[in-house]
Amino acid sequence: MLERLYQLREPVGAALASLKTDITPPTALEYEAVQDALDVLAPFRQATVELSGEKRVSASKVTFGICWIARWTTVEQAQVQQQMLL
Repeated sequence: MLERLYQLREPVGAALASLKTDITPPTALEYEAVQDALDVLAPFRQATVELSGEKRVSASKVTFGICWIARWTTVEQAQVQQQMLL
């Protein structure tokens, strides 16, 4: 749902601006936060898609998924720490 909101951010903003409601369109900063959340959640989405495509999931596939997510989070954490130093 967040992915779809981000993809349709311009039409959503235009629709909310044209309607007479108290709902304000999301700001650029809020959309940036949505994109950051999507980046963080991407490996979990990929693992979910991979595991849900199987009728019976083997333990090796689950182990691989967990290791892949753990490695990805370690790499991401290192990148964030580097950016904070700059």
